[in-house]
Amino acid sequence: MSINLADHDMNEAPLPPAKEITVRSEFGDIIAGLGLAAVATWFLAQAIMLPDYSGTAIGAADFPKGLAILLLLSALSLAGAAVWRLTTRHSGESSTIRRPLRVLIGALLLIAFPTMMTYAGYYVAELLDELTDDGDPHPELFDLACEILAALDSGPEPVSALLIGFELSALRVLGHLPLLDQCVECGIEMTAQGRVAFGMLAGGVLCNRCRPGKPKVVSLSGTAWQMLRDYSRSDASRPTVEPDRRAYGEVRGVLNQYLSHLLGRRPRMHEYLGILAS
Repeated sequence: MSINLADHDMNEAPLPPAKEITVRSEFGDIIAGLGLAAVATWFLAQAIMLPDYSGTAIGAADFPKGLAILLLLSALSLAGAAVWRLTTRHSGESSTIRRPLRVLIGALLLIAFPTMMTYAGYYVAELLDELTDDGDPHPELFDLACEILAALDSGPEPVSALLIGFELSALRVLGHLPLLDQCVECGIEMTAQGRVAFGMLAGGVLCNRCRPGKPKVVSLSGTAWQMLRDYSRSDASRPTVEPDRRAYGEVRGVLNQYLSHLLGRRPRMHEYLGILAS
């Protein structure tokens, strides 16, 4: 059996024609060039702040700088050529833009994109670089990094919850996760009765009997201690909602200090990522 599509569509209402505007090509090139130049300038400013360990040699930090400079020169060339054609009257061509509102929204998103970016992805990359050694593969950690980067890009989960989950998961995979359910000294099961002692150098929580005399010990509320336990889970029961603000401040402070002790210095991205401030 055959179907005549022409006859089938005959009774359907025709689609309204798409709106169009006609502009001189030079004006479009100038707007596009200036927009791209703004984006390239922002990326160049961020690339300059990246740490460079290569000394006088070409290192990884030079790659984004080169891309930003190349994009900036191309954008200025595009806009400059359009201005030259306008001033020398070598013009005459026009461009037809269909659905101009969608084009305008896309251009605005392109220009506003740098202001909407966060340093969370850079922080994930720094932890991967600092916590692992060259030539030492960690497939599970790689998968975790891909998941959080995708979630940071489009997921509904709050950034604060994502980062806490990734930090604790990375520590677990690499064998650096602090002991949270038992006293790190005597092994007694811990219960949330009052505040809980966390030993930075000991590597976990401490009971009241083992706490005296231990250096670098901080006190956690029961809520913050439970939050640490919840976000350290490796299964799907890990929380995905915005954490309690007061408890989050305590957890953020503990993780910042713990990671600083583990790395031997404070992570560089803590300075730029306001959400990590303890």
